[in-house]
Amino acid sequence: MKFKPKYLIELLIITAILSVDFSFALGQKSKKSQNLKQDTKSQLQISQKTNFHSINNLNKEAHGLLKHNPDSAYNLAHFAYDLSVELNYPEGKINSLKNMGFAKINKNQFKTGNAFLQNALNEAKISSYKMIDASLKFDIGVFFKESSNPEQALTYLKAAIVQFDILKAYKRKVMTISNIGSIYIDLGAYALALEQLYGGLKIAEDNKFKLEISIISTDIGIVYHRQEDYQYAEKYFDKALKIAQSINDTNQIAMCLTNLAVVYSSQLKFKDALSNYFHAISLYKKTGGKDKISTLYVNVGKNFLERNDYVQALKFYNKAVESAFESGKKEDIVVALIYSGEIYLRLKQYDSAESFFNRCINYAKELNAGYWIQYAYSYLSQINEIKGDFKSAYHYSTLYSDMRDSLYNQDKINEISRIEIKYENAKTVEKAKAERKTLIIILISVCIGFLLLSVLAFVVFHLYNVKKRSNSELAMKNDLLSKEQEKSHNLLLNILPETIAVRLIEGETNIADSHDAASVIFIDIAEFTKMSTGCSPQAMVKDLNNIFTLYDKISAKYGIEKIKTIGDCYMAASGIPLARDDHAEAIACVAIEVSDALSNYVSEIGMEFRFRIGLDCGPVVAGVIGEQKFIYDLWGDTVNTASRMQDSGMIGKIQCTDRFKNKCDLENVKFSLSWSHKYQEIQFVERGEIEIKGKGLMKTWLLEC
Repeated sequence: MKFKPKYLIELLIITAILSVDFSFALGQKSKKSQNLKQDTKSQLQISQKTNFHSINNLNKEAHGLLKHNPDSAYNLAHFAYDLSVELNYPEGKINSLKNMGFAKINKNQFKTGNAFLQNALNEAKISSYKMIDASLKFDIGVFFKESSNPEQALTYLKAAIVQFDILKAYKRKVMTISNIGSIYIDLGAYALALEQLYGGLKIAEDNKFKLEISIISTDIGIVYHRQEDYQYAEKYFDKALKIAQSINDTNQIAMCLTNLAVVYSSQLKFKDALSNYFHAISLYKKTGGKDKISTLYVNVGKNFLERNDYVQALKFYNKAVESAFESGKKEDIVVALIYSGEIYLRLKQYDSAESFFNRCINYAKELNAGYWIQYAYSYLSQINEIKGDFKSAYHYSTLYSDMRDSLYNQDKINEISRIEIKYENAKTVEKAKAERKTLIIILISVCIGFLLLSVLAFVVFHLYNVKKRSNSELAMKNDLLSKEQEKSHNLLLNILPETIAVRLIEGETNIADSHDAASVIFIDIAEFTKMSTGCSPQAMVKDLNNIFTLYDKISAKYGIEKIKTIGDCYMAASGIPLARDDHAEAIACVAIEVSDALSNYVSEIGMEFRFRIGLDCGPVVAGVIGEQKFIYDLWGDTVNTASRMQDSGMIGKIQCTDRFKNKCDLENVKFSLSWSHKYQEIQFVERGEIEIKGKGLMKTWLLEC
C-alpha cells in the first residue's frame, strides 16, 4: 500500500463534495465528476481510521444538505455508501443508507425512501451493534418528527426507547422522551406530553444529567405556556435557564431566554421580553445559530406590532427575512411576510400589502403551510374588495373558505393536574416506601424473639386487619366508581341532547336518525381574524366566550339545539332531535334576536362585532359519531345550503333560501314576537339570484323587521 500525506484525503473529500454539489445543481453528471470519484477512491487507501473518518465526513455533509438540496445530499450519501461497501465499513453503510432514504423522502419519493431506511435497519440488525441500531431508530424518528409525520416518528422513537433502556443508555433515553413529548405537544395531547416529560425529568434528575434536565424542563414549560398557565411556564423556564447557566451551555441559555421572552410577551411585559430576545440573539450570533436568529427577529417584530409601532415592526420583519434567506428557514420568511403585509394593510398602502401577501403565498405553498395561506387569501380578498375588484375579491374569498374548511380540527380536551401532582409527590412516595421497608425489617427482627403463641396471635391479628383494610378499600373504590359513573352521565348530558344521551347510557351504539323537517342556522362573525389581530389571546378567547354564551342563551330560550362551534362560526338547529311544527319560526326568532343583540354589541376591549347569518330548512340526518369523544352532528343538503347562505351573505344581514321563505309563507307565520315590543312582524326582502358555491344560481331572501 502506497501512503500519501495525511492532509491529502481531506482535500480530496472536499473536492468531491464541491464537485458533486455543483453537478447536481446543474442537473449534469460530467465525466470530470466520475473521474474525480475514481481518483478519490484510490486515494482513500491511506489508513482504515482515516478512511472511516472521511466517510463520516461525507455523510455529515450529506446530512447538512438534506433539507435544502436533497439531490446533492443523495449523491454524496451514495458515494459514501459505495466507499463503505468497498472498505467493509458497516457504520458507514448504515448512515449512508439512512441519508439516502431521507433525501428521497424530502423529494416526496416515499416508497423509495422508506426502502432505503428499511435496508439501513436491516444492516444495523445484521451488524449486531445494538447501540447503532437504537441510534438509527432515534434518528429516523427525529427526521419524521421534523417532517410533520408524528405517527411514523412515534413508532421509531418508542422502539428506540426500549433499546436504550436495555442498553442502560439513560441519557439517550431522556432525549428520546423529550422528542416524544414534543410530538404530543404539537398534537395538543398535553396530558400525554406531561406524563412522558415528567418521567424523563425524574430519570435525568436521578442520574444528574444537567443539560437534559434543562431541556426537559423547557419542554414542560412549553406545555404550561400552551395551556396559558404562565406561572408554571415561567417556573420551569427559569429552572431550565439556571441549570443551563451553571453548565455554561450557550445554545441552551439562548433557548431558555427565548422561551421566557415568549411568556413575558403573553403577559404584556414587552420590555422584559425584548431584553431577553436581544440577549438570545447576541448569543446565537456567537454560536452561529442563524436559523434561530430569524425566528427571534419575527418575535421582536410581533412585539412591536402588538404595540402598534409599525416602523420598528417592519424593521425587524425585514431583518427576519434577510436572516431566514441566509439560513434557508422559509417558515420564518412566510411569517415575516404576512405580518409585514398586515401592517401595510393597516396603513392603507394596498399595493405594498398585496405584494407581501402574494410573496407569502408563494413561499407557504413550497412548505405546504395552509395555515398561513388561508390568512393571505383572506387579506387579498379584503384588499380587492376595497379596490372595487369584486371578482378577484370573491375569488380569494372562495379560496379562503376552502382552505379554512380543510384545516379545521376539533379542539382536544386534556387533563394535566393529575400528572403534576404525581410528579411533585414522587420523592415523598419513595421516602415513605423506604421507611416502610425499614419498619418491616424491625418488626421481623422483633417477631423472631417471640414465643410461638405470640407469633400466632400476631398473625391472626394481622390477617384480621388486612381483611378489614381490604374491605374498607373495596368500599371506598366502589363509592369512587359510583361517583365517577355519575360524573360521566352528567358530562354526557352536558355535551349531547338529553334524549340522545339517554339512548347512549341505555346501551344504544349506532345512533342515526332521519328528520324530514328541520331548520339550520349558521352565525359567523365577519372579519373576526382581522379584528383579533393584535389583541392578546386572553382577550380574544374571552370575547368569543361572551358572544357564544349569548348565542347559547338565545338558542335555549327558543328550544333550539346547539350543534357545534367552528372557529368563530356557530351552528344550531331546530326540529331535532325532537320534531316540532314551528321549527322555521323558532330559528327565525333566534336569528332576529341575535341580530338585534349584536347590532350595538361592543367587546370589553372596544371592538364592534358584525355578523353574517344563514338559514335553510328541509330534511337532515342526525347522529352520534366517535367512541371515546362523542359528538352529535348533522349532515345533508340543508346543512350545506345553510352554511353557503352564511358564506355568501351580506354583513349585518340574515340570508335564507327560497324554501325557507316558502315554509314560513305556507304556515302563514306572522312572527309576532312576544319577547320584544320593538318587533311586530318579520318581512322577507328579495335579494335575487346569486351564485352559490356548489349549488349554482339560487334565489335568496333577506329577513328583516
